[in-house]
Amino acid sequence: AGSSHVHGVAIPTIDGIHNVLDHIGAQKNGEQKQVLWINLREEP
Repeated sequence: AGSSHVHGVAIPTIDGIHNVLDHIGAQKNGEQKQVLWINLREEP
């Protein structure tokens, strides 16, 4: 989609996930935005 932004991370900690969500503005002024988070890691 033309308005989608793509960001990538390795294996984030919980704090790292919170930081990413803050950085992309997942919640501003008490209003939550929709985020699609896809994990492609395959467990051994």
